[in-house]
Parts: sequence; structure tokens; C-alpha cells
Amino acid sequence: MKTYRSAVTILFLSAALLVGCSSGGEKANPSVPAYTSDADSGGTAAAESAPADDSSAEASASSTSATDGPLTAEGLSDPATEYTVLSIPDDLDELQQEALRAYIAYDRATWEGNRTEDGDLSAVEATTSGDALEHYKKSYDEYMSNGQHAEGSFNKSVLSVDMQGDVIRPIATVTACSDFRSSRIVDSSGNDVSRNGWKVLATYDVTLVRIGGTWTVTTWSRDTDSKLCTQ
Repeated sequence: MKTYRSAVTILFLSAALLVGCSSGGEKANPSVPAYTSDADSGGTAAAESAPADDSSAEASASSTSATDGPLTAEGLSDPATEYTVLSIPDDLDELQQEALRAYIAYDRATWEGNRTEDGDLSAVEATTSGDALEHYKKSYDEYMSNGQHAEGSFNKSVLSVDMQGDVIRPIATVTACSDFRSSRIVDSSGNDVSRNGWKVLATYDVTLVRIGGTWTVTTWSRDTDSKLCTQ
């Protein structure tokens, strides 16, 4: 297994079940061979992420920047939605870079989905599958039915991108610090209705699987007591 650590930070759905990422499930622990960096890394990055505002045209532009922009913390950030990547690992190989781009596309899609709560889940569905997608939809529907949405800023530091599996079906685990402390949940009148467990700094382990050249997030787990996140 290849691990890269950066110096050191998912999401709106956290609040719904006091977990904080855009989807649910236990941390994946696949029984697969260890990944080696000289394996074939063909295929494309995962599908697009979140809109920079409510319009579909700007949503498409935001998606493109998440997957096709420079592989730097700044290049993966989205000022329009106050989504900031503070750091990413160095020296990632091609397949790890694909997985990281797919993770950021997913993370931005779920964050933006909960900012707008406009009923359009196309960007989330393009980057998420399995238990992760079902959990996100459940949380999203709950907030939407209550007339609530997310506001504020969301920061994160990607700590590592670990690879397992084989050339045919590689599996990536992205570990990141997600910082919700400058975000909030508001109702239709603008009142802060954030639940306990929302404004936290937490470590997430997010599992992505690549099938047919496309990466999607399948499960995640959260740890609010982790010592990995110190900022």
C-alpha cells in the first residue's frame, strides 16, 4: 500500500445523522491485493462535481474545474462556494491523482448540493454510488423537506491517498480533515438551526472504486476524536 501524508485539514449530510459526510456506511476494508504504482493506470477521472451557483451552466463550469483544473490545493478549491482545499499530498502517481480528483468532485458536489437544496442531484449521482449515495439522498431530502440548507465556508486538508486492488478494479481510500466550524445550517428565515455535531473538525476515510474508467465514492467513515486534524 502506498501512503502519502501532507502537513495537514464530508459534509452537510454529517449533520443529519451526526455523521458529517455526504454519504454513509462503514469504512471499507476490501480484501484485495496491494496496489503497486507500476500497474496500468488507464481510464478517466470521475464525473463532474458541484455547481458554483444555482445555474446549470455555472454548475458545469464548477464541475470541470474540480476534475480538470491544476492538481494543487488552490486549483481544486472553489471560491464561489467557499470550498477551500488547504493541502494535498505530494508525489502522487497517475492513478492516485485520478482518485483525488474524483474525491474532490464528489466533495464539492455534495457541499454545493446542500448549499442550494434545489432538488438537482445530478452532480452527486455522477460521483457517488452504493451506500454513500443512498445516505446522502436521505439526508438531503430531510433538509429539503424542512426548508433548510447549508451556508458559510468549508475547509479541508487531504492527508493521504492509499491504493489497493488491481488494474481492473482499483480501490482508493482518501483520508482528509473536514472542517465544518465556519459553516451552519439555516432555515428559510435565515436562522441558524445547526444541530449538535455539525460544527466540528473531523477525520474522514472515504472509499472510491473505479469501474469502467470512472471513480465513484461508495462508503465513508468519520472520526471526531482523531488526532490527525489539529488546525
